[in-house]
Amino acid sequence: MFSQPNLHSNSHETSISLIKSNRRLLIGQSSAKDCNSVCAAVYDPVCGSDDKTYSNQCALKGATCEDSSVTLAYKGACRKQPAKDCLQACFDVYAPVCGSDGKTYSNQCYLGVATCKDSSVTLAYKGACRKQPAKDCPQACFDVYTPVCGSDGKTYSNRCYLGVATCKDSSVTLAYKGACRKQPAKNCPQACFALYAPVCGSDGKTYSNSCHLRVDNCRNNKKVSIKSPGRC
Repeated sequence: MFSQPNLHSNSHETSISLIKSNRRLLIGQSSAKDCNSVCAAVYDPVCGSDDKTYSNQCALKGATCEDSSVTLAYKGACRKQPAKDCLQACFDVYAPVCGSDGKTYSNQCYLGVATCKDSSVTLAYKGACRKQPAKDCPQACFDVYTPVCGSDGKTYSNRCYLGVATCKDSSVTLAYKGACRKQPAKNCPQACFALYAPVCGSDGKTYSNSCHLRVDNCRNNKKVSIKSPGRC
């Protein structure tokens, strides 16, 4: 006698196979959706194994979803590794270049030192960095003469006009009330040793060395002190 094929069994196995296939498809679709998940706008930085800083754990998980090799390195923003063998001295020749960090460097050599210490700093263009004009600064002020002196040594008709200047260049602040007083000419040093031993000024700017800071103070009638050795 010939045994009849078990059609019911084959049909059952086919159904199970289809269910498993659909399940894998649904799981794949679910994973894809998780990669596009929305994270809360909370800044609690973490450093990924790809040396990138993510705003929070959720943002890191999104990157891990797209690339499983990206994992948590440690909590907090990624720390930049200091370069150990960077050049310490440059010729003191003024041929300014603008770095990608928006800072003006005296010449290509000084930019090279910065690049050595932070590889993200590159040449933007030759020449001093151009200040970007502010788009939403006030265009008009009442023409009332109550003069104030700006930190740039200019006299402004009133606080409003000074405010416009500050809006366009945040480094311009109020020096004192009243018109700027003319400062007697000073015999400021004209040169410094070409030694790169950076110091951080109390104005938040990095100076090539303490001599450059003193010369800048003298020439611009400023009272910037050394906040700390090294770059700001």
